[in-house]
Amino acid sequence: MALHFQQLLPPLQQYSPPSYLLALSGGLDSCVLLDLMQKISANTKIPLRAIHIDHGLQGEAEQWGKHCEQLCKSLNIPLIVVQLNMLPKKGESLEASAREQRYRAFSNELLSDELLLLAQHRDDQAETLLLQLLRGAGPEGLASMPISRPFAAGIMCRPLLETSRLEIESYATLHDLRWIEDPSNNDTAFDRNYLRHEIMPRLKQRWPSYSKTISRSARLCGVSNSLIQTQATKLLSEISVSDLHSDNEESLSSQVLVAKKLGELSPQEQAITVRAWLSLQHYASPTESQLQQILAQMLGSGVQASPCVAWANVEVRRYREFIYALESPKVFDSSLQYSWDLINPLVLEGLNGRLVLQDVLGDGLSKEKLKDLLLTVNFRCMTAVIEKSSDTVDWIKREIVCDEKLSGRRVKASKLKKVMQQSGIPPWLRSRVPILSSNGELIAIVGWWIAPHYRSLKNEPGVLIKRQRMPSIT
Repeated sequence: MALHFQQLLPPLQQYSPPSYLLALSGGLDSCVLLDLMQKISANTKIPLRAIHIDHGLQGEAEQWGKHCEQLCKSLNIPLIVVQLNMLPKKGESLEASAREQRYRAFSNELLSDELLLLAQHRDDQAETLLLQLLRGAGPEGLASMPISRPFAAGIMCRPLLETSRLEIESYATLHDLRWIEDPSNNDTAFDRNYLRHEIMPRLKQRWPSYSKTISRSARLCGVSNSLIQTQATKLLSEISVSDLHSDNEESLSSQVLVAKKLGELSPQEQAITVRAWLSLQHYASPTESQLQQILAQMLGSGVQASPCVAWANVEVRRYREFIYALESPKVFDSSLQYSWDLINPLVLEGLNGRLVLQDVLGDGLSKEKLKDLLLTVNFRCMTAVIEKSSDTVDWIKREIVCDEKLSGRRVKASKLKKVMQQSGIPPWLRSRVPILSSNGELIAIVGWWIAPHYRSLKNEPGVLIKRQRMPSIT
């Protein structure tokens, strides 16, 4: 059956997007999808725009961009062109780096509730499943690519996923479409290209409907994975707690595991629950070996003071009774110091975040007591002391003893490390926690503690200092 734009409507109609954003490479698949979506947009009156990513990896990249510009102009479709600076991380493949940066660019451009349209088709799905199988993937990996899933502020959708490459080629020929051939697609040094050019043709000779049947297996694996994830989510709700400080530091989990409760599950339940926990926080999935290391080091007998298992840009750590997942810390200069007017957000260099304010009543810092103060934000570079009270500890720069009087009372010396421990701040965060002070007097440790004298009283206007991540992909 000839490909028609109405075939694409079912996966699109379950959503009511304000607009579509189509990823346009200039190749055959995306050019066909653009032509089909232009017809759908004209019929549904839903705006369509396109985005072209220039990875800068090919000498012909500029020509591809011009081709996309000409094509979109002819169809009266707005086009966004994004230039990438490809610098793979140490140990990361070029393919993985390109995908990560490409998806970050999509995330930055995607509007709220907008549909991001990708042109992968049924043959791509078959290749993906075989690649995952060769990598030893479980049900989640073998489910391959879903037709749609939440992405950034909107939804990622693959409306051609049930369409064969042959149908796409026939449509392009019938409608006299023009596209660009990427010479790198013929390089069999890449695993996917090797499968496409060396293995798939042989499979097709023996099993002509191979792509259809393999794609069906991917769908069935998706159903099985959905059931597993439902059970894992249920278990996760029973062994995890929300981290009250997660919005104030980029390297704390939004959800932390209770080690004792995780240890009470069976080995199989532990595995699926930890994988679900990491997936929900959009972290790279660990290998089987890494997963076993996580379970052994976080739950084994004789657990170290602060064990850590790291892979890709992810770390899993344990502190006291909780297990955290976090991004590997970036290089950071803890001697940085900022003046802050408590009006504009304060960007924290090297910490991928900023401090923002939230007006409240009867909570947080007292606005009245902060008025006219010269405020400083730093990281452990303190010489401040605070008033002694029943529910706080004395603060002072680590290793330095202060004997000055404050509010008419002598302040007892205390090491900062001990105070951090008493506040429950994990060791890997202690040099990265923003500290608010004024003229040497400690006011707050952002996200963890507020000096009693500066707390807002009942019904008094106050302000909460929140740690906010800078935009990133999900």
